[in-house]
Amino acid sequence: MYVRPAAQARDVGRALLTRLVQDARTERYPSVRLGTARSMTAAQAMYRTAGFVEAPPFEGSEVENTGLEPLTVFMHLDLAAEA
Repeated sequence: MYVRPAAQARDVGRALLTRLVQDARTERYPSVRLGTARSMTAAQAMYRTAGFVEAPPFEGSEVENTGLEPLTVFMHLDLAAEA
């Protein structure tokens, strides 16, 4: 997800993340995975406060086989552990 800088200060990104995770729980997904650029440290901090942890690259990611894996932080949120 991308949030324009003008909206970042209004916590639009956090609201979107909260909704996406809530919807994943409602649909009974076992986990949520994401990839973000290493340079996006504020986004990574937000994901960590939501319970995401760093994880190895996952099959099917947008950057798989592109050479961009070293520039990407992969993260995972285990929803099944919350049940």
